[in-house]
Order: sequence, then structure tokens, then C-alpha cells
Amino acid sequence: MEFSGRKYLENINWKKDLTGIALWISLNLADLIVTIITMDVMDGGFIEGNPIAALIGKNIAGLAIYKLTLVFIAIFLLSRVHKLKLLLWLNLVMAAVVGWNLALLFAS
Repeated sequence: MEFSGRKYLENINWKKDLTGIALWISLNLADLIVTIITMDVMDGGFIEGNPIAALIGKNIAGLAIYKLTLVFIAIFLLSRVHKLKLLLWLNLVMAAVVGWNLALLFAS
């Protein structure tokens, strides 16, 4: 089945898929914001769990570009292979990451 094919577009559950995409983007923005705040509040006591993002360090613009690029790459790749339903699981994982970061923030 071709990505741009009419049959594929007709079979998409737009409401469910767009809700998953919106949640994915929102959770990743929340992760970015909480990461930046946690890095600032803990002043070096917070270690970024993603090794590539950790290399970027305190460069907030670079961190934002990196994380948001990954968000849209994931959406693009999942849509290309017709697996947007995997966003359900990815959203659960990202919610746990945001929750963990918030716990670290409030514990400090």
C-alpha cells in the first residue's frame, strides 16, 4: 500500500490518530520544559537521561531543536509505516518520563 494512496487515507482513524499526535507533541513539549526547569533549578544536579541530549548540555536552543526534531521524525516514520497506533505506547512512556522529571523537580 502506498503512503499517499487514497485507500490508506480513507482507512485512517483521523480523530484517534490526530489525538495521539497532539498528545505526543504536548508530552514532548512538557518534557522539554520540565527538563529545562529542572536543569536550571538543580544547577547541574540533574543529568539528562538521553545521552545525545546530554551532549548538548545547557544550550537550551539546541536542546529544543534536537527534542522537537525527534518528535516530528517519530510522527513521520510512524505514519510512513502505517503504525501511528504505536503512539499510544510511546505516549505512556513519555508520560512516565514527564512524571519522573516532575518528581525530581518537586523533590529538590
